[in-house]
Amino acid sequence: MSEQNIIIGAPQSSIPGSRPFTCEDCGADVHLAPSGQQLRSERNLRVLCLRCGLALASESGEPFERLTPEQIEEIVEEATAPRPGIHPW
Repeated sequence: MSEQNIIIGAPQSSIPGSRPFTCEDCGADVHLAPSGQQLRSERNLRVLCLRCGLALASESGEPFERLTPEQIEEIVEEATAPRPGIHPW
């Protein structure tokens, strides 16, 4: 099977440096964090929303690539960032 050159954008993101993009299949609004933007640029990836990405993966039978260390770091930083008015207990 041929490799699918796509990246899945999030429907929304509060990760600093995230930018809006448009799903290249359905036109939905999505966001890419800085690490995703870098991968998109380096690998010339098409941006898809989760729904279109899952449909493509289902049709092709190809698995998703694992997250990069940079993507994991961004997710952890965002998930553990202090939130005003939200108590950690």
